[in-house]
Amino acid sequence: MGNRSYDSYITCLSLFDRPFLRNQCTERMGRTHHVVYFPCDFFKWFGVAIGRSIQKREEDGLSDMTIMLTTTRCLIRPFERQDIESFMIYRNDLDWMQDQSFKGLSFAEYENALLGESSLQHGAQLAIIDQATDELIGDVYIQQEGMTYWIGYTITPTRARQGYAFEVMSGLIRHLADQGAEAFKAGVLGTNVASIALLKKLNFTFFATELDEQIYRLDVSNI
Repeated sequence: MGNRSYDSYITCLSLFDRPFLRNQCTERMGRTHHVVYFPCDFFKWFGVAIGRSIQKREEDGLSDMTIMLTTTRCLIRPFERQDIESFMIYRNDLDWMQDQSFKGLSFAEYENALLGESSLQHGAQLAIIDQATDELIGDVYIQQEGMTYWIGYTITPTRARQGYAFEVMSGLIRHLADQGAEAFKAGVLGTNVASIALLKKLNFTFFATELDEQIYRLDVSNI
């Protein structure tokens, strides 16, 4: 037990052990040793409670975690108010955003959506920041379903076709996998050839069609 200075210590025993005991209070090593009896059902209840707590934590996955990570060139972090004007520039470019939703809104609407309360279960939008210039260059979206995570991305047109999407998505997938994610899904319109090519490069495979979207899936074992 090491060099402890306690004057007394407690042993917890179920009533199953009671026949083997002789005294409720004994002297050991000059200290009082208190024996506390608990019914066997207490230990059964305690074990079940701990098991449920661990299971709940596993099911919650990353639900209470603030995601922030870096890649070679980028920082992925929660949005800040200073990001919104830059966010509006590409999100309200309707030609650039023709294959995506969440566009054409006002500053106040974006502010409420990006800076208000959010959780991974309901979906969270994160900023992609260029570490060299501290500029917003895009965003990622994450939504948790058990241990599967829906993910998406947008890169501002001035930074398109420079490898940022692959870099950020690769880093995000590895980060979530390290935290216990088991699979990833992404929805894309069939006309969005560039995004489909990116998903295939990331080892996603076609999974299903839902409404007008093609769903691609990546299992952690294929990363």
